[in-house]
Amino acid sequence: MSFAATLPSGINLGAIVKAIAPAPIRFDPFGIMSGYKAYDIYSSLDAKSDAELAAMGLDRAALPAVAMAGAEEALRT
Repeated sequence: MSFAATLPSGINLGAIVKAIAPAPIRFDPFGIMSGYKAYDIYSSLDAKSDAELAAMGLDRAALPAVAMAGAEEALRT
């Protein structure tokens, strides 16, 4: 499943993933690691203020989609 269609345009998802969760996923039984990676990305972004998110080109409504897309990107790298 791809969440790219729901992401705001112009955000650099790769940079967000590397800044928040730099370690690539090597082994992912039952999606446990990608689920944790999505949780890690989401909680890191959720802790930021609205102004910090706006500077990244995000709003709070986009955080779940960004977290899932970031976990998918981490699986590909």
